[in-house]
Amino acid sequence: MDEFTISAEGRLIRTRCSGDFDYDDNCDRPLGDISYDGILALTGGSIGHGRAGYRRFELVFKAGSLIEIRCQQTNSRLLFEPSNVRKLTSGV
Repeated sequence: MDEFTISAEGRLIRTRCSGDFDYDDNCDRPLGDISYDGILALTGGSIGHGRAGYRRFELVFKAGSLIEIRCQQTNSRLLFEPSNVRKLTSGV
């Protein structure tokens, strides 16, 4: 399974490829910004809490940039603002 991260600017970045490799050890899917356009669904939960701890989030990307995060359980959404991420990570 490939591994991804979301940059502070809201870009989906492939950080590890576990796909097919050629003779030069190059993956068939390049690392870096993949310019994703669509919805990426994430699920998770708390151990021991059953369905009460279950969460499903949808990350909405447009033209390669994260624009919105939706929580299905609370029917809420958060518009993504890169400037807010910088404040959180820098302690400002």
